[in-house]
Amino acid sequence: MPRFYARIRKIFSSGFKLKITWLEPDPDDANEIEWVGEGLPVSCGKFKHGASENTEDRLMFSHLLYWEKGTCRDTYKIFPRKGRNLALFKNWNINWKSGSGNYQKYEYEFVEILSGGVEGAGIQVAYLNKVKGFVSVFSRTSKNGVDTFVVPRNELFRFPTRYRPLY
Repeated sequence: MPRFYARIRKIFSSGFKLKITWLEPDPDDANEIEWVGEGLPVSCGKFKHGASENTEDRLMFSHLLYWEKGTCRDTYKIFPRKGRNLALFKNWNINWKSGSGNYQKYEYEFVEILSGGVEGAGIQVAYLNKVKGFVSVFSRTSKNGVDTFVVPRNELFRFPTRYRPLY
């Protein structure tokens, strides 16, 4: 589960060595600020430049990330993209605390992103369900007669990680 984002600033020609700048969450509202302060995962929203360092650890990278330039210098907007398959915290609550002991026990739902960006009311998603007999094969499904729903903009921290099921 990716917990950190970094921007590659320079690729050195000898061996595998990179200069990276860590991206740190740059939350807007009080609830998001508290969430970040508790050390809980942030996978989407606004990010800003943090510390820079050189690294030779290529295993620290999991995937390429798509972003948009933020309105301020050295800021980025990272949001789920249409067509991606992601996990959502199930029964999510912005008031979760990292030291609450139940953090490791959280459950997830799997969804497909149906709308790109978050400039409106939120992100429309479709439920995904594991196909019986497979570990990582999913198909669209409905829950309680609902095929799709909107994750409101103020609940985007429900996206803890990127997940790529096949269907």
